[in-house]
Amino acid sequence: MKTCPKCGCECDSEARFCPRDGTALTSAANSMIGQVLMGQFEILEEVGNGATAGERRICSRKE
Repeated sequence: MKTCPKCGCECDSEARFCPRDGTALTSAANSMIGQVLMGQFEILEEVGNGATAGERRICSRKE
């Protein structure tokens, strides 16, 4: 499943562009970029993707 970052439309995994507005779709993994987990870990980027999980670069925001 992929999501349009502009309108939120959920599309098939094989689609590349939103059928509503033509925006490039993002996978569920990419939609986590920029989120902060547990109030202290910010997801910066996806660095790898395997069969069952993805790897992401994070930054600790704890002071």
